[in-house]
Amino acid sequence: MVQGVHVLTISGDVDISVKTEFRGALEKAVAGANSPLVIDLSRARYFDAGAFSSLIAAQKEMTARADKLYIVVTRPIIRRLLSILNLDAFFNLYLSARDAITAAVTAESTIPTRASAED
Repeated sequence: MVQGVHVLTISGDVDISVKTEFRGALEKAVAGANSPLVIDLSRARYFDAGAFSSLIAAQKEMTARADKLYIVVTRPIIRRLLSILNLDAFFNLYLSARDAITAAVTAESTIPTRASAED
């Protein structure tokens, strides 16, 4: 956890050969994040359709409980695939973990708190 933000870093090729491990790590991170979650893909070299599907499921889960997901994507090929699939409009994408964490911290600090019953 960095500045109150959970961070999951993914590296290597994310394809059918690691589908189960990737999905499991993602599900565990989403379940354990009671705050924003940053998925850092800056070390990922390749992402297949199943990996994108897992990210979509994670985004939907986070949105359903009013948490936010921030994704770091630095590789042009992965960014291009996200664009072609129109997922760049679906995800909160950043070029660095620092930028994603800053956005998450800023978003958390601007969430209004509920007024107390005494107000």
